[in-house]
Amino acid sequence: MDTEIELKLLVDPNDLLALSNWMQQRPQVIKNYQRQLGNIYFDTPDRRLRQLDCGLRVRTVDDRSEQTLKTAGKVIGGLHARPEYNIPIDGRRPDLFLFERDIWPDDLELNNLQDALISQFTTNFTRQTWLLSYSDDAIVEVVLDHGEICSGDRCVPICEMEMELVKGPPSLLFKLARKVCKKFDVRPGQASKAARGYSLLDGAPDPTAEQLPLLSLTSSHTVEQALIELSSAALRHLQLNQDVFFANRSIQALQEVRHGLLWMLQIRHYFNEVVDEASLNLLANAKIWLVKLQWVADALYREQIIEQKDQYMKRLEDKKKVRKVLKDNDETTNSNLASALLTSRDYSQWLLQLSEWLSCQQWRLEGQPQPELDESVTKLAQRVLDHSKNYVAERFPAEQSLNSADCAKGCERLERALLSGNCFRRLFDPDAESAYRGPWQDMLHGCQELALLDYLQRTAKGIELKDGDAFERWIMRKRQSWLELVDQSKQVALAMEPYWR
Repeated sequence: MDTEIELKLLVDPNDLLALSNWMQQRPQVIKNYQRQLGNIYFDTPDRRLRQLDCGLRVRTVDDRSEQTLKTAGKVIGGLHARPEYNIPIDGRRPDLFLFERDIWPDDLELNNLQDALISQFTTNFTRQTWLLSYSDDAIVEVVLDHGEICSGDRCVPICEMEMELVKGPPSLLFKLARKVCKKFDVRPGQASKAARGYSLLDGAPDPTAEQLPLLSLTSSHTVEQALIELSSAALRHLQLNQDVFFANRSIQALQEVRHGLLWMLQIRHYFNEVVDEASLNLLANAKIWLVKLQWVADALYREQIIEQKDQYMKRLEDKKKVRKVLKDNDETTNSNLASALLTSRDYSQWLLQLSEWLSCQQWRLEGQPQPELDESVTKLAQRVLDHSKNYVAERFPAEQSLNSADCAKGCERLERALLSGNCFRRLFDPDAESAYRGPWQDMLHGCQELALLDYLQRTAKGIELKDGDAFERWIMRKRQSWLELVDQSKQVALAMEPYWR
């Protein structure tokens, strides 16, 4: 058994030749070759291997076949670490009994699994390989794959670079990846070829934005373990949703990218009292990208108004005129700028730095004890949730009535507070059954609706409406209704007993 530690970078096809030539010129190269690889991936019709988070393939190279089983591992940014088992075979059908029995769950009926195996999809690609030798006998294998994944008559392209650590520290992979990133348009990749193949097998449905996860920390988690769990989840959330955006230009996916960036800023705040502040500065860089995505909220409001026109313009005599203005104000330019941002070399470098920071635990101070990292995360979580509640209460005082502008400005505070709940809620409420979050979510919904009304009003200001006064009266009525809901929810939320105390 080998543990495969590799860094995956997605490559712009236009850079393929230049990247290949650049690799060929690396002074550390001691061996290079090119092969054509054909792979067949197997599973049962009910995908039992997939449920075990395993991937099974048969690879054929020069008439020689090898079966490979990859079992559950972890992915941090673009760094993939998975146990891998390789055995030469005759033919192109795998034999599960050739693997050691102890790699399988004890209750797994191997006979039934073997008999049920069928081909699922194939990958066929040209692989260029370079073996690089460094000091201290460190060795890195770099491959550049270009081809396609196919299931039936459906195919998707492969164009990626993988750097595998043969021997030496993982920092070597990141050092080389940063050099690549400075010269070429690459970005860290999350999805394996197998994961993309299964997606294709399912008909390659249009990917949708992934909502913020509800994490499952327990009192047995240390502060350091929580830091790793939260940061890994935030990085994964960022990358998965930016992949969705690249697939279909979804504004909702960009909103989730924005949430991932907010999460990075929150993590820096959560741990700044127990981890050296300088080691958390990398997380603060999320602010740079967050500022550049400020337009996303208005773009979502625009989409919502267009899709739910009867809800927002039912009594507007000039609704066709307003809809036309909304449609004309499309977000193509902003979307293109977001695409350029998320493929920029600075942004890709930042993602790589985050992956390295996590993988190499760069918050650790060499030669210095840090006992606070080994404490239970419970007290830290209580401080965070206390602060989140107080942070919202500063913007929404119990005794003060708010106007629409105050509520619109409070959206981000509420998002941050609810995000803190996503991180630590199950630590105190394992089944996530507490009703505590409900009023806070109602407040956020009300504030977002008020911000949407402000956006609609700004849009309509430049239009000559047949009955502008009636429109303004409708806006005022809707605004008052939502302000009352926010105030009611606020009173309930601030009066509730915290579930973490």
